[in-house]
Amino acid sequence: MDALFSLLEDPDPETWRAVRNELIPQLARLEDRLRALSKGGSARGRARARTLLGRLEDRRTLRRLHRAISEPRLVLESALWRLSRLAEPNFDARPFRAQLDRYADRVREVYAGRAPGNTRNIALSEVLGGEFGLQGPEDDYHHPDRIYLHRVLQTGRGMPLTLTAIYLAVARRAGLQAAAVPLPGHVLLRLKGIGGSVLVDPFHSGEIRTKKDCQIFLRQHGLEPRDAWFAEPPDRTLFARHLLNLSRSLARRGRASTAHSLADLSRRLNSPPRPTNR
Repeated sequence: MDALFSLLEDPDPETWRAVRNELIPQLARLEDRLRALSKGGSARGRARARTLLGRLEDRRTLRRLHRAISEPRLVLESALWRLSRLAEPNFDARPFRAQLDRYADRVREVYAGRAPGNTRNIALSEVLGGEFGLQGPEDDYHHPDRIYLHRVLQTGRGMPLTLTAIYLAVARRAGLQAAAVPLPGHVLLRLKGIGGSVLVDPFHSGEIRTKKDCQIFLRQHGLEPRDAWFAEPPDRTLFARHLLNLSRSLARRGRASTAHSLADLSRRLNSPPRPTNR
């Protein structure tokens, strides 16, 4: 083991790859030694120790995600907070929950001041897209920061699915009826109320869309509209799609092992439950 640790300083990439493969199966029992190395020694040794510690933290987060998807009722927001630990192992969701609470307070305030109808229904999108400026990014569309819920709350820029998750979380707090509309490549939100329902596009600052707009979008991308894409999906389905988005993003950044595990979790969520013997 001493010899392997000494080779963490070796500049040869092939040597580093071989040493890494030897150490990865033993990361849990080597944690203290890796943490000590991550704070001392050469810059190369510190960086490689941190890489290995990152792999260990990913494993722990993935185990928690495995437990989460095994729960009878998966709640999207709670699952997304767990996913944030892949970005920050010591992640604390409390300040971000408080941020969503503040958003919901403002939505209730605007909603209460309006007569029933579609103008009342869209209070959510006017507050989140208009007042707080949540929308899609102009660049780095596939960056993990556009997918992690807490990072999108920090920056106000995210992928359609993550923005829709924020809209849903705020709507649920505010007591509004809302559901995701899982179009391929561009998730929307349906707001429901006394005046009927309306489709809004969180990626474009909550702009209103019609079903015809959606059909045109799908056909422009070579897809024939399906009723299932306009049906309300359960949180499990949305989280599976979220996992797949993050898997693809991390794969682009060299985190192949974690990306593969996330894709596997996504497949498990999308698989029909196995019949039980009675």
